Amino acid sequence: MMIKQIEVKNFKTFSYQKIDLGSFNVLIGANASGKSNFLQIFKFISDIAHHGLNNAISMQGGLKYLRHTNIANQENLMLKIVIDSNHPLSYEFSLEFDETGFKIVRDKLAYAPNIEGSVGEFMRNHINGELKTTNTLGELMPDIFKNKHLLGTLKPNKLLLEQPLFKLIMAEMNENDIFNTLSIYDFDPKQPKKAAPIAGKIELEEDTSNLAIVLKNILVDKDKRRQFFNLLTYLLPFVEDVRIEEFTEKHLILSLKENHSNLYLPATFLSEGTINIISLIVALYFDEKPLFLMEEPEKNIYPCHFSKIVAMLKEVSDEKQIIVTTHHSEIVKYTAYENILFILRDKEGASKIIRPYEKEEVKLFLQSDGISIEDLYLDDLLGI
Repeated sequence: MMIKQIEVKNFKTFSYQKIDLGSFNVLIGANASGKSNFLQIFKFISDIAHHGLNNAISMQGGLKYLRHTNIANQENLMLKIVIDSNHPLSYEFSLEFDETGFKIVRDKLAYAPNIEGSVGEFMRNHINGELKTTNTLGELMPDIFKNKHLLGTLKPNKLLLEQPLFKLIMAEMNENDIFNTLSIYDFDPKQPKKAAPIAGKIELEEDTSNLAIVLKNILVDKDKRRQFFNLLTYLLPFVEDVRIEEFTEKHLILSLKENHSNLYLPATFLSEGTINIISLIVALYFDEKPLFLMEEPEKNIYPCHFSKIVAMLKEVSDEKQIIVTTHHSEIVKYTAYENILFILRDKEGASKIIRPYEKEEVKLFLQSDGISIEDLYLDDLLGI
């Protein structure tokens, strides 16, 4: 399962954007071009699923900072996500604004099995508060779409995405609920340096504050332990052992032993780059979420490792969708042309995402001897 396409309108620096995604996506661009705002699209969707629409808007700073500043309430905010899986589906919603706030004017889930021309829609009409199901699949429509009792549990002032029925629909189709399992990693290497409470989640937090707990569960599994050390020594060959120790009975702390020493160094004395490499391995290879999102995975890491990091990201993209952002030219250097997305601002200040390799001007440059996509990026020529 992966996100095949994103369409967004009147969201932060995006006035309108429609972009196709692959299994491995590297979004590059200058500072303030909108890379973080692109990831905030996913954050907004995740917050709606977990906390509800009103809270999600508040977590973005309110309507003032959610919408494009030049559009504001002149146009609706619209988000649409197309999922490519065994049971392709799409979900979209639209919000209309006025002086008093907003209202939901579109809320649609469309389902289509692998039958050309067949689409089943579950759509709510918010104008009169009625629920409407468009069924062009007949008996192929999942039973959950026909369950009147479940449909009766829907609340008219909430999006489908924030209601229990949405999770049931995903489960009915035997799909991972990508909307409810989004994590946008933003590693804070200072967090794992501290002693972590012994009680906590075994899924890695976005800031990696519970890294010790997650690693403890990995290291007790023989196969996972072997895989972890193979990956770690691939990047850090001087590491001989990593262990998790109890500290004051209620906390855990990570410690590392180098192959030329008998001393275990507590995480407090490890470099931020070493901590980030450990966190990256755990997030990529041991997190079962179907989508990996991260800003600057190369942060605090020595550039000679970048080729290996890109290779790892590409490898994992066979199992889960990878979307990362960077402005580092070395990451661009080691990324295949077809995996690169470039974001820039247009004359009106709106963010636009393009695929540089599809532009004829860029292709002409790349056909010249000695010119690489990295060179064009450094010379700010990808947007020509």
